[in-house]
Amino acid sequence: PDVSEETLAEIDKMQDVWARCLNTSGGPFLFGDWSIADAFFTPVATRFRSYHIELRPDMQAYCDRLLGEPEFLEWERRARQETDFIPAFDEGIPGFVAA
Repeated sequence: PDVSEETLAEIDKMQDVWARCLNTSGGPFLFGDWSIADAFFTPVATRFRSYHIELRPDMQAYCDRLLGEPEFLEWERRARQETDFIPAFDEGIPGFVAA
């Protein structure tokens, strides 16, 4: 996608924060064990995936861990089975494709 320089700078800042947390805690999640902080950033990881944002390899690995968590995979599976849509919202979002 066409991403502004400002947005790319914010993504770099986020990666720096994640790297600091992972390096300090030793990982595999931001504060060692999975926590609410990782739950908070899981939707961010889905946006990076959806928009094909290129991350540093270590930060891509962190996002892959988030998106590989069994709880997330179950939530995603159920979301893909959803059949109740609100056309005014779902169809009005550019690029949105209801499965």
